[in-house]
Order: sequence, then structure tokens, then C-alpha cells
Amino acid sequence: MNLYFKQLWWQTVILNRNNIISISIGVTIVYGVVLFLFRDFQYINELLVFVIMNDPAIIGYFFIALSLYIEYRNQIWSALAVTPMELFMIITARLLVLSFLGIFLSVLLVWIVNGFDINYLLLFLGVFGVTILSALLAVLLVPFSDDFMKFAIRSIPIFLPFVSIPLLEYLGLLDFGAIHYIFPIQVCVDMIEGAMNQNETGTYLLHIIGMFGWIVSLYYLTRKMFYKKMMYT
Repeated sequence: MNLYFKQLWWQTVILNRNNIISISIGVTIVYGVVLFLFRDFQYINELLVFVIMNDPAIIGYFFIALSLYIEYRNQIWSALAVTPMELFMIITARLLVLSFLGIFLSVLLVWIVNGFDINYLLLFLGVFGVTILSALLAVLLVPFSDDFMKFAIRSIPIFLPFVSIPLLEYLGLLDFGAIHYIFPIQVCVDMIEGAMNQNETGTYLLHIIGMFGWIVSLYYLTRKMFYKKMMYT
């Protein structure tokens, strides 16, 4: 466990050295200032949820994919194979650090635009789910392309519906009825909306269970694909 906490620290250091943390904070502040200027807009909460959803999804999806391609191209995974830590655990450490970054940025954005009156637990859970699920989807798809640009182009038809359909459902532009929960991050959208409305956490118990069910299922599928397609080919 101590080794894993050290890995969390090093993944944070790597993100910081690559200026990902500072750039992400800067972009979030810009978003926050723009939204603050339009805080009297009738649909400001919907717009805020839209931005909160997209930021963690993009951070989780594209940052993890880019880092994997760089490391794979430079044969870093071959070197890490001799370490005492399981390789996929290094990836999960990176996923957690990215999720913590996504949570921090989302809270910062809400503070700038709406102040401090939110349900923090629901916001944390919703953003955590979006970031982890998006990142796991990226890791799952990485082995099917041999460079980042091909990955970005080929994965757009998968990533866009993954994120956009639950958002369009939330905005009322689509209506799938009860089956909209077949989209993994739909429950996360509901929790983020609930956080904005300061709803009780207990009313989202099934959402929380469903979110972690999706995370566990996608985690094991992604882990299996990583070792089968990426490590040994």
C-alpha cells in the first residue's frame, strides 16, 4: 500500500512537470470567469453542468491516452515490467490522480460561478465517475491504434456518444426514457445536477451503486485488454 501511495505521488509529479495541472487550472479559471459574467443567464446551471461534465471527460480520456502512447513508443512499459508493482496498478494510480484533478477543477469552477452552496459529496462522486470511466474507455481503445492521432480520429465515434448522449438527455434534447441508464456516465450527470441543486445524497444511492458497477466492469475488461493487446504484442 505504501508503494501505491508513492506511485500516486509520482504520477502527480509527472503531471505537474508536464504543466498539465497548471494549464488545466488556467483553463478552468478562464471558463469560470466567462460563466460568471453570464451568471444571470436563465440556463446558467445547465451550462455549468455541461462544462463540468466535459472537462473531466476530456482530461481523463485524452490525457491518459497520450501518456500511454508516449510511454509505449519509448518502451517504458518494458522497463517497468521488472518493477515490484503490477503494471496496471501504475495506470490506476494515474487514473486516480487525474480524477482528483478533475474534482478539484470542478469545485473551483462551481465556486467561481455559483459560490459554496452545493452538495460536495455528490459533486465529488459524479466527477470521479466521469473521469474514471472516460479514462478507462481510453485505455481500452488505445491498443487498437498505433499512434495518438489515429486513436483520436478512430475513437471519436465512440467517445462522442459516450459523453454527448447523456448530456443531450440532461438538456432535454433527447429522450430515451428509462433506458438512458445504459450509458455509463448518465448516473454521473444526474449526481452532478443533484449537487448543483443541493439534493440529499441518500436519494442517489442506486446511482452510486450503478456507477461503481460500471467502473468495476470496465476496469476488469480494460485490464484484460491491456495485458492481451498492449503488453504482449
